[in-house]
Amino acid sequence: MTPPDNKEDLRVPLYSRRRFLKTAAGAAGTAALSPLILPRGALGKQTPVKLGYLPITDATPLLVAHGLGYFAQEGLAVERPVMVRSWKVLTESFLAGKFNFTHMLFPIPVWMRFKQKVPVKVLAWDHTNGSAVTVRGDSGIYRFGDLGGKQVAVPSWYSMHNLIMQLGLESQGLTPVIRPQSAPLAPH
Repeated sequence: MTPPDNKEDLRVPLYSRRRFLKTAAGAAGTAALSPLILPRGALGKQTPVKLGYLPITDATPLLVAHGLGYFAQEGLAVERPVMVRSWKVLTESFLAGKFNFTHMLFPIPVWMRFKQKVPVKVLAWDHTNGSAVTVRGDSGIYRFGDLGGKQVAVPSWYSMHNLIMQLGLESQGLTPVIRPQSAPLAPH
């Protein structure tokens, strides 16, 4: 994007949330044109795109593209998006063919593709939120190494949060384990 030529143009922000959402939604709409998201055998005929989502900000580009008619403008038939309430339901619904276009936690399609041999493609990475490791101010925890012997929670085994947490713990010589909350934990 080029800078504005005159001062009057300076009142219009070069980068804004609205412009980002419109661009992301347009990219999602364009990505939807790829036959990679359609079920096998759908080439050569108009097959409606079945869109599933969780009600989180990562789904925003897909929902905006549908709501503003970007898919339809590209000649793509997209059914009304279907909201589900868990990553497990979203994943199982995708695998069962209920949805053929969705957003997912990145490790899920990696698992599908390389472990389960499902012919799935990642078309775009549209992560729109931020993540943080959060602890109480009086916990005495200042780095990953301070988490030894402590319990931590992540939103999902297949989330990027879990991957980053495990990498952070391992970088400090700690061994992440899954145990019941009542189980004693070793210092490492």
